[in-house]
Amino acid sequence: MSEIEKKEVAKLKSDIKADIKSVFENYLSVSGWDVPENDENVSASLILDAIKEAVSELEKDL
Repeated sequence: MSEIEKKEVAKLKSDIKADIKSVFENYLSVSGWDVPENDENVSASLILDAIKEAVSELEKDL
């Protein structure tokens, strides 16, 4: 892999991580609006499980 490709892959990884974090934070904040008395740690765990499931499904489709 060339240096240019390595830099592009590193940027993509960084962008993907930022996007996933943004999605996670968005759903976590929405879950707090929908059920104000909910446990944020439980909500966070459920959201992470859903993200992991989505990634797993993407891997199966490759």
